[in-house]
Amino acid sequence: DATAYGNQPAAASNTRIEGGAIGDAAAFNGSQLISIAASPAVQMAENFGWTVSAWVKIDQAQGDSVVFERDGLTLSVRGQTPVLNVNRKEVASPTDLNLSAWHHLAVAANEEGFTFYVDGKPAGVLAPSQPGFQGDIGIGAAVNGSRGLIGAIDEFAIAKTARDANTLAFNALMQGQTSALLSYGEDSTPDSEGGESPIMATLSDVTVDGWVIIGLCALMLVVSWIVMLVKAIVINKNIAENRKFEDAFQKLNATEIAQLNREMTEDDEDLDASPLLALTGSHGQFAGSSLYRLYHVGVDEVNRRLVKAVGADAAEPSISDKSINAIRAAMESILVREVQKLNDQMVLLTIAISGGPFLGLLGTVLGVMITFGDIAASGEVNVNAIAPGIAAALATTVAGLVVAIPALFGYSYLASRIKLVTADMYIFVDEFSAKLSERYSD
Repeated sequence: DATAYGNQPAAASNTRIEGGAIGDAAAFNGSQLISIAASPAVQMAENFGWTVSAWVKIDQAQGDSVVFERDGLTLSVRGQTPVLNVNRKEVASPTDLNLSAWHHLAVAANEEGFTFYVDGKPAGVLAPSQPGFQGDIGIGAAVNGSRGLIGAIDEFAIAKTARDANTLAFNALMQGQTSALLSYGEDSTPDSEGGESPIMATLSDVTVDGWVIIGLCALMLVVSWIVMLVKAIVINKNIAENRKFEDAFQKLNATEIAQLNREMTEDDEDLDASPLLALTGSHGQFAGSSLYRLYHVGVDEVNRRLVKAVGADAAEPSISDKSINAIRAAMESILVREVQKLNDQMVLLTIAISGGPFLGLLGTVLGVMITFGDIAASGEVNVNAIAPGIAAALATTVAGLVVAIPALFGYSYLASRIKLVTADMYIFVDEFSAKLSERYSD
């Protein structure tokens, strides 16, 4: 008993088998019985109304075998024909039961009489009969154990209301193994073993304008990464070469100030055009060093002025303070050029940082507009109609952030390295001017 009344059998000799009409079933071999003691919880008075129903399967013809019996009420199978007997009045179904098939049998009683149903269809009606049925219940055989059923019974139920024809027809169609009301299709929801990922499902809903925005973001992503990688290589090479040059320059005294200088070659001119060529290491000891380029300009300016000084006073060459200031100005002009080269292409990173999110936001706004426009046109307002379009619209914002976030980190790193190189160049100009004044000042 699955109800709160707990009317469990007083005795049950049946066997339990798998593959019933709904789950496991009770099997009977002709000498087995389920007996339920009389209980006020299971009243079957006609004036209140009641329904008895069960799924029955037989594999052979029966000898008037009992499916259900209580007092003068008997539901049985005679041969292959279901029969309802109420106080010695009976009605037989016009259709027989198929062997090895489950059939739904039901009896609904009220003040108008007893209606017999087979597979949800009325099979006959008996007139009202008093009194009601309140005694012990036998399932699978008579209460005394005779006339046992050879077959199986499943989903036996006693309801304290008279079910109407529609309800019993629905039960017969819904519960059976060949249910015509409920059919199962393929599971369209993704599972853990496979299926399309949520990201791919979202991208499949992106509109054409969204793909245009994503394409622009992808182009900005590629350009920004190229700029970051190239600038990082060149600047780090510059810093390493500057350290080598500083170590060598610090060892010079005032009289040896021009010792590290060498003549410009065609390779050096190529280096000025493309700093990446410094990575090959074929342009001298300090290839790629911005400090050495300042030093080279400073030494050349000193040499030009020393020629004039030697002509005027060959014994003791000197350079005036005005000339020293002019040399410093020449070096500072080269310093500005070097800073410009270091900052070259950095604007592409700032464009990626600020432009990427704005492009993504533009794609999201357009996608949301299109989604709500489609909803307004179709008139269908539900989560399933809105969610795919909104998710696809947000994909462009994600693309913009994917561009901007790495560019922001890369820009911050490169800017700090450029500041370091710039500070080193300003310090070197001061150091060179100091040594120049010490050696050649009047």
